[in-house]
Amino acid sequence: MSHAGGEVPIRAVFGGLTDVGLKRDHNEDHILVRVDLGLFILADGMGGHNAGDVASKLASASLVSFFEATRGQSYFGNPPEGFDHLDVDGLRLLFGLLKANEDVYRVSAAQGAHHGMGSTIVAAYITRDGSVHVGHVGDSRCYRICDGEIEQLTHDHSFVNDVLRAKPDMPPEQLAHLPQNIITRALGMREDVEPSIRSEPTVPGDVYLLCSDGLSGQVSREDIHSMVGNGEDPQGSCQQLVDAANEAGGKDNVSVILIRIDAAQPRAPVPSVAMCRRCGSPNIPGAATCQRCGSPML
Repeated sequence: MSHAGGEVPIRAVFGGLTDVGLKRDHNEDHILVRVDLGLFILADGMGGHNAGDVASKLASASLVSFFEATRGQSYFGNPPEGFDHLDVDGLRLLFGLLKANEDVYRVSAAQGAHHGMGSTIVAAYITRDGSVHVGHVGDSRCYRICDGEIEQLTHDHSFVNDVLRAKPDMPPEQLAHLPQNIITRALGMREDVEPSIRSEPTVPGDVYLLCSDGLSGQVSREDIHSMVGNGEDPQGSCQQLVDAANEAGGKDNVSVILIRIDAAQPRAPVPSVAMCRRCGSPNIPGAATCQRCGSPML
């Protein structure tokens, strides 16, 4: 699906929800939204003994901290091979995810209760000019709904997809015998990680859904599309999606963030004349005193 847009000032209307599901005793997912940074984050931790919970929260907090520390910054270092096509905002998200991996790996590599922990992550960075940058590691996903269609913007970092990349003509019956739940990338698994970044313009009416595999593994794409609709009620749709995942068995934690892109409200026009507060007479903007009554123009 092609998608054309432009530099249109936008605002994001969103909802979010995370739920433990029906089979787990604690929630290792984490969602975090920072409207002031244009940042929407969903992380799905792993590790057991609550280490996954620590990993997902640490990954999210690390990405936010990087964005806070780089406000107004335009250089973050030399991009790794294969990422030199990204603009400054795409690079900001890339380097933020790399920093998050460093932080999670530092704790994961140490001996102790959190040894071996990790987290998938998907993040949407929406800029004021109407662009969206989606970054992910693992199998947490981003979908876009527009023009009556739903499209998966992310590509799961999984064993199945790695096999398909090497053998795109593998028969479905062989594919069905492959282990379906093995991810090949996650924050904290290794010292280095390669996130995937996708950048594109948005248009008012676009809807973006971030979700953990607790949703995508339980609810079909068609049902997701039906429940989200045009994103008119983001929080209500989030509740519907979580309920649907639980009704389908609730085998895992489930988390969703739904973002609808609206046109920004137009700014009030700048007056071409300045009005005197005392007598109400029009004056040339910038005049020190009123041309009629002589009062100071404040």
